[in-house]
Amino acid sequence: MDEASKGAPPNKRGKDVKPEEEPEGERGTSSKVQLAKELLNIELVSGDPEKTTRIGSQMDDATRKEVVQCLQRNADIFCMDPS
Repeated sequence: MDEASKGAPPNKRGKDVKPEEEPEGERGTSSKVQLAKELLNIELVSGDPEKTTRIGSQMDDATRKEVVQCLQRNADIFCMDPS
């Protein structure tokens, strides 16, 4: 084994291959990420219509609530003012 391939995981065929060299379709999951068809506008800072974001409408209510709360708690990270 040469120095360049040390530490690279073996692929399905048993050869050591760097992840960037793996053929398409062999990297883990077979499902692909899909874009949300409908988006909901979320106000990150109450009363400031400039500080909003959009999230997908397809998640269940509990997950949506959790995501919105996380975004609002961390609004200083997700909606910074230019300095």
